[in-house]
Amino acid sequence: MAIPALALAGGVVAAAAYLDAKHHLRHDVSNGVLSDPIAAAQKYTVERQGQGRMLVYHQLEDNVLSSRASNLFLEFEGRSWTYKQFYDDVQRIGNWLMNDLGVRQGEMVALNGPNSAEYLLLWFALEGIGACIAFSNCHLTGNPLVHSVKLAEARYLLAERGVELLVEPCQDDLRAAGVETIYYDQAFLESKNDTTPLPTSRTSSILFTDLRGLIYTSGTTGLPKGVMSKKNSV
Repeated sequence: MAIPALALAGGVVAAAAYLDAKHHLRHDVSNGVLSDPIAAAQKYTVERQGQGRMLVYHQLEDNVLSSRASNLFLEFEGRSWTYKQFYDDVQRIGNWLMNDLGVRQGEMVALNGPNSAEYLLLWFALEGIGACIAFSNCHLTGNPLVHSVKLAEARYLLAERGVELLVEPCQDDLRAAGVETIYYDQAFLESKNDTTPLPTSRTSSILFTDLRGLIYTSGTTGLPKGVMSKKNSV
């Protein structure tokens, strides 16, 4: 049975309207995103680097400085944070990392834990002081874990208290490599109380070509391999 041209055209228009509403196609076309996404990404990267604001931490800060500061940012296991509340907690943890542990700008710190609010707080705080992060697999123990930390040349392994049984058997090897393990949990991070704003000098000179972290393979076919993460690849 032939479909009348008018009905066919109507169906096409309806489909186009649905796709536009779902994927914002007109917005992308009008802003040149679909026509040249690479150029748009390059322009954005150059602008952010020129502003000295290349990090995900800076995007959090952008929201804090906007009308969205009181909007919900994170919910986890019955707890919640607005952008401003999360940012304030990041300042406290960043000051502990910078002042008490002496973590330096550009230093690689190993972070080991499952998904949690505390994991995110440490991630953002390490970025906020200009440190780099080695994201180790929290299911590892023994030689694969030690190898991952040593590969990053890290002085510190920040491990969630819940993975202590996997980390403790490695302590002799970690200490021999000059690594100090610090276990974190909610109460530990909440005890940090220095709310001094983190210095912008720690992050303003970061370039999009700078190494920012290591992401590891699973280690199922040998020792974990560290994949370098730069700001132009995140």
